[in-house]
Amino acid sequence: MANFEFKYGSMSSGKSMALLQVAYNYNQYNMKVCLIKPKIDTKGEDYLVSRIGPKRKVDIVLDKEESLLKNKFSSIYSDAKCILVDEAQFLTKEQVEDLWYISKIKNINVLCYGLKVDFKGELFEGSKRLFELADKYEELSTICSCGKKARQNARMVNNKFVYDGDKILIDNTCDEVKYVPLCSKCYLEKVFLKREAIREKLKTILTSDDVVKEINNNLEFMLIIIPEINDMIGFEHKNHHHALDVWNHTLLSLATSKNDFDIRLSLLLHDIGKPFSYKDKNIRTFFNHANVSKDMSKTILERLGYDKLYINDICFLVGNHDKKITSANIRENYDLCMKLYEVQYADALAHDPKEVAKRLKYFDKVNKKITRVRKKN
Repeated sequence: MANFEFKYGSMSSGKSMALLQVAYNYNQYNMKVCLIKPKIDTKGEDYLVSRIGPKRKVDIVLDKEESLLKNKFSSIYSDAKCILVDEAQFLTKEQVEDLWYISKIKNINVLCYGLKVDFKGELFEGSKRLFELADKYEELSTICSCGKKARQNARMVNNKFVYDGDKILIDNTCDEVKYVPLCSKCYLEKVFLKREAIREKLKTILTSDDVVKEINNNLEFMLIIIPEINDMIGFEHKNHHHALDVWNHTLLSLATSKNDFDIRLSLLLHDIGKPFSYKDKNIRTFFNHANVSKDMSKTILERLGYDKLYINDICFLVGNHDKKITSANIRENYDLCMKLYEVQYADALAHDPKEVAKRLKYFDKVNKKITRVRKKN
């Protein structure tokens, strides 16, 4: 039975050169090979191009909507001894399954070459399915600039490492974009834990339309950058004001909030001090938790590299989330008070349902204050 194999590696690990060598080996014994590459890889157009020079015209340039089982393609590879696929990470799940079918039913060896993960360290659709179906997979290696084995692909834009952006962006098609192979340690230090990249990813998560789902999908990342969240998870309020634990109350407040990064960042942190500011008697009470949360927020935001003025604004929102908004507050900083209003409103909606109606009456009073201040101004 023919083999279905996946040979993967980071950028510059010699994947295309290895493929060209296999093609040469077959050809020298007069055995036909069929070369395939996804159309999305525009580098070299209809040629397979290695980084160090050699190239070869491909037999099939495959669009993402096309199936290899169609007659127009099967007539090309039907008498081949081996199918060689470059940039296989760009294949769709269905195209990988087509190749698997061809390998087993048509009895043609299929060797796929590609990346394992993207610049965020996440599996490509094609790579994921290849790992699931391949009879054999082999890592092709290169080295990081530090000398260790490189397993990650870092994207650089204008010579700066980035962590956000489109999943697929072909290098050599944009002068400002290039990819660098890194070992896990260098990738962690230079990309994953780089504060600018962290802030960009945190903003993407918190401004998602389904913010709770996005947080849960990225919980490992959240716990790395804000380990204080661990203490919130499962920490019960144990009083009539709340039906949920601290973390789930926080998530619910985020779910009901206006989609604004400042508001949502403040809500993420507004109760982070509760596990460190409680007393247990007949019920659990939280004295001064807003100030504890404010102080912890300052430490967290400084660690993530936010500027001082921005930290002051977020700490104001966190530290005042359970205090009444006064007319003086509104006059002093109207825009910030409007954000505080949104923080308090989302927080109120996340309380025990029996408490919500009573808490919402407060906002009628605040709205009257806002109206009076705006009329005077």
